[in-house]
Amino acid sequence: MFDRFGLSNKAFIAIIVIVISGIILVLSTGFRTTEIVYEGNTRYTDEELTNYIFGGKYNVNTLIYYFHTSKKDKVIIPFVEDYEVEVEWPNRLKITVYEKSIIGYINYMGYHLYFDHDGVVVDSSQELIEGIPQVDGINYTNVVLHQKLEVEDDSVFEILKDLVQLCEKYSLQVDRVYISSNYDLTIYIDKITILLGSPNSLSEKMYELDQMKDNFVNLSGTLHMENFSEDTHSIIFKKDNE
Repeated sequence: MFDRFGLSNKAFIAIIVIVISGIILVLSTGFRTTEIVYEGNTRYTDEELTNYIFGGKYNVNTLIYYFHTSKKDKVIIPFVEDYEVEVEWPNRLKITVYEKSIIGYINYMGYHLYFDHDGVVVDSSQELIEGIPQVDGINYTNVVLHQKLEVEDDSVFEILKDLVQLCEKYSLQVDRVYISSNYDLTIYIDKITILLGSPNSLSEKMYELDQMKDNFVNLSGTLHMENFSEDTHSIIFKKDNE
């Protein structure tokens, strides 16, 4: 039997199949991602982020992602606060990464527990991450991943955040930080122990340390800055074995 266009039912169905197949082909190949661009990531490589976000798949379909995948909950990435995916039609994804501000780590039962400026434990790993100082002296009562360290006074995290930000500002690579029960600070850089004392005048102390740092290359000893203030610039360096 022929329809009004002069086509048999079989021919009509064949045309429909061809048209649908063509549409599927265009959608599957025409919107296949050829480039994924990341911005803002320093702790993860592009490949690592692709593994987290897309399960390691580079041939993401931008159309499917826009209308389906993007509506799902975002994946949890330990050192990432958030990320935004922008579809640049037809074949490109631009991903802006907002990393968490990690200020240090503590050792706990053979693991390094990394925490952010609020004291939230964001990751537990046996691997050391370069550029993040070990923090000793914090008295905590409970440790739970993705929860805040339970301490007597949360101001300890504000002090540590200020210290870490100043170290980053002056490109000071601190290996370890010790904070006493009364919040006196000691930092360790290579073979130099630096007694900063109270957090008072911390900005001024770190500025002075930045001015002096080149003088301590290849030296070993203790730098006393605990009595340094805006009024009294007391700084004493004692070499080891003196």
